Amino acid sequence: MDLLEITRYTAIAIAVASLAYGSYSDIRSRTVSSLLFIPLMAAGIIINIESGSTTFFILAGALMMFLSFLSADTWAYLLAGTGFLIASIAMLEVSGFYYGYEFLIMSIVYLIGFKESLFGAGDIKAIVSLMYTFSQAFTLIQVRTDNLGGLVPPALIMLVGISIFSLAWAIYGIILTGGNRKSGKGLFRMKYDAALVQRKPQAFSVGENGGIRYMTYRVPFMLPIFLGFLAYLIIVAML
Repeated sequence: MDLLEITRYTAIAIAVASLAYGSYSDIRSRTVSSLLFIPLMAAGIIINIESGSTTFFILAGALMMFLSFLSADTWAYLLAGTGFLIASIAMLEVSGFYYGYEFLIMSIVYLIGFKESLFGAGDIKAIVSLMYTFSQAFTLIQVRTDNLGGLVPPALIMLVGISIFSLAWAIYGIILTGGNRKSGKGLFRMKYDAALVQRKPQAFSVGENGGIRYMTYRVPFMLPIFLGFLAYLIIVAML
């Protein structure tokens, strides 16, 4: 086993550990540390350099991960995302379809994080770092097709998996668990925390039951991101 293989499997271990803890934290307290995915981001830079990814992709991807720490409700974040989207189009010409399309999907995910209207800041860091780190970690993921220039970028496989699990998770949380607002109980409810509501007012709806206040968080997506990544690994192993 050479150094690159060791680095790849180390990155998988880091990703699984980070996502597992992030899922636990997201469900328990509806918060994910902004520092949680830094080790995975560092591993991604090392892997892309060792794998011979294009310089454009290495630098742009590293910059995206760095700028994912911008406050998501600022114009700076939106401008950065727009810049990445433009860069992905340029990358299609400079670095080829594979890297351009990979970065295009990463850019769209980054932009979805604006104002945290769907995914939270931790979710965006997780998805972007996963897509970057495993951009070409396995040669088996280069599935042959006639419609996508001969290659299916790993980001597309991850995005489909994460989307499927996120939809199922949202349906479960909103319809089955979050539908009864009178109870103030359930997987998507938590004890009222005034400081947290004040810090992230867009993330919670507040209710009261029997004189006891509670708050409902939007769907905690870290778990479906984790499941989507595990599905990606299984798909890769089967190809």
